[in-house]
Amino acid sequence: MKFPQNNFFLRVVSALALLPVLLFCLWKGGLWSTVLFSLAAALCMLEYLSIAWGRPGLWGVAAALLVALAPWLFSFSLGNPLAWVLLICRYESSCFQAFQSPLSWVLLIWGILYMGGWAWHLCLGPREEAAARMGHLMAASVYIGLGIAALSALRQQGFAWVFMALVLTWANDTFAYFVGRWKGKHKMLPSVSPGKTWEGFGGGMLGSIAGACILKLWVFVEMPWWGCLLLGVAAGLLGPLGDLSESALKRSFGKKDSGKLLPGHGGILDRVDALLLIAPAVWLYAVLFPMAA
Repeated sequence: MKFPQNNFFLRVVSALALLPVLLFCLWKGGLWSTVLFSLAAALCMLEYLSIAWGRPGLWGVAAALLVALAPWLFSFSLGNPLAWVLLICRYESSCFQAFQSPLSWVLLIWGILYMGGWAWHLCLGPREEAAARMGHLMAASVYIGLGIAALSALRQQGFAWVFMALVLTWANDTFAYFVGRWKGKHKMLPSVSPGKTWEGFGGGMLGSIAGACILKLWVFVEMPWWGCLLLGVAAGLLGPLGDLSESALKRSFGKKDSGKLLPGHGGILDRVDALLLIAPAVWLYAVLFPMAA
């Protein structure tokens, strides 16, 4: 089993340097975790649009800031902070009540992205690329916005739930990497990601299940074993899907990494591509089976 030593060492060092800060912000919750999620959403949007558009431009930056509002929709139990604007402006109470729902703000943000994006491209161009660019803009807002919003909603359920999503993702990625390097022979999608193998996929699945079982013994003592299996299998399927879909995006535009922000890892999107799909699945489990956790 051979590993690219220099890159592997750089990945480990940068991860160990950032991990304490990440876990501290998530553990503190409140403003700390919300700002972290918001920053991650904005950076992921900028990286995605840099891949698909070449460079985000002014509207890309505006779109990133809009998607960065997603975590704030689930930040506080007393309505969302965006609704405070309506109070300050002394709108009618019925209007305020309508915007107490995060869904209302989600629809508003997507409406601004869609209509504003088309207006921008039709007026300022490039018009010949408008349809493709708008497709990527809306896809990125759903992919990144919903994934980060799910993490923010999970944090409202407690730090343990966010930790569950992280452990499932890390265990899947780590086991898939080592098992794939050790025993990987059968390629999954060599045209998309040459390093991905079915053996690694199986290792990642077992890793996710093992991670869920360990957390059951340590934190989620009331969670049934079938819950561990359900979460592990979901992460084992969604993690590679998120990874492969981002790889397909990068390959279609001739990019190796989504960015250079994290030494040895690439960009933020490279590190959270699987988490963005796993987090909504964990949130769905937490909502559907509140007594099974």
